[in-house]
Amino acid sequence: MIQSISSGHHGRDKKLLAEAHQMLADSKAKIEYLRLKILKVRQNKLSSKVSEENGGEPTTAIKQPQELETSLDDRIEELRHRLRIEAAVVDGAKNVIRTLQSTKTFDKKALQEVRIWWG
Repeated sequence: MIQSISSGHHGRDKKLLAEAHQMLADSKAKIEYLRLKILKVRQNKLSSKVSEENGGEPTTAIKQPQELETSLDDRIEELRHRLRIEAAVVDGAKNVIRTLQSTKTFDKKALQEVRIWWG
């Protein structure tokens, strides 16, 4: 993908494209991290319930009160929310990459807006 852009675009466009690729990679890493965190919280919650149902103490050796279970649900929902945000960032980065690849020249104002948005 980068090779096709390198042949037809200016240095500034290449830098912008590289930043978009970096944002995409960062977002994918964050999404994977959040998925793993959600999975870990679910597994901890299930193992605590199974242990309690079998007459034993929870795996943490401290009984979890009802309010702690609610907070786990809240944490899971928060992680899902972050995952949705990161997925939206990935989609945005993909759109920018597609736009950069499909155009040979930029409107200076549009290019300036993108640079301001990305910092």
